[in-house]
Amino acid sequence: MNLLRPLWITLTTYSILPAPQVVWDERNMRFSICYLPLIGLFVGGGQLLWFWLCQILSAGSILFASVATVIPIVLTGGIHMDGYLDTVDALSSHQTKERKLEILKDSHCGAFAIIYAGVYFLLIFGFFSQTFSLRIFALIACGYVLSRSLAVMLAATMPNARKNGMLATFTNRLETRVALLAMVVLSLAVMAGTIAIAFWPGIFCSAVACLWWCIYRRLSMRLFGGVTGDTTGFFIQMCELLLCITASVCSLIFSY
Repeated sequence: MNLLRPLWITLTTYSILPAPQVVWDERNMRFSICYLPLIGLFVGGGQLLWFWLCQILSAGSILFASVATVIPIVLTGGIHMDGYLDTVDALSSHQTKERKLEILKDSHCGAFAIIYAGVYFLLIFGFFSQTFSLRIFALIACGYVLSRSLAVMLAATMPNARKNGMLATFTNRLETRVALLAMVVLSLAVMAGTIAIAFWPGIFCSAVACLWWCIYRRLSMRLFGGVTGDTTGFFIQMCELLLCITASVCSLIFSY
């Protein structure tokens, strides 16, 4: 049972899945964030189930895209979207690093958060509506795992911009070397899986994910001085959007 306690913490924090309440002590937090990709597996499985139902029922592309857009938000409780909204608010302020960190902590929703929420949902809805192949949608489903494994790598290797907060709680007691090794292996395995599913789309999706990882790492250090829970949510949401766009475009180019 002790081996499951870190998992229960991750499930109750990053998803709507019910789990027993456990103490957030040092022992339970050592590997807890390493279970984050399992949330991606849960979300990706939900998406694939929805795709299958739409195929069985011959549902239209608008209905399919609408629900596919909502599923990740519902299953995660919107925690990563909350980080995305806070981060775009901070980035749009063009203020100092210190002021950006203050905006991240502000519970109020700014105008730019609302604007970019609309932009995000319109884009991902549009590209979902162009996804007709199971193989291509399987790539998108894999992206929910890949985005989180890459996010854990960033959290494990970058300084925390704030010395407190949820991400700091997960990473301050983290067994960094073990977590990093596990996430590298998992990320490579997922990338290999996407390539096996659809060769060229898998290649492009893997390349885009790695490129976004590098861009985010550099921007986060320059603009925030490290990572926070909010910027990690921003990374995950943007990674999922970019992978959805890439997979959908590849389906048109390579006729999947």
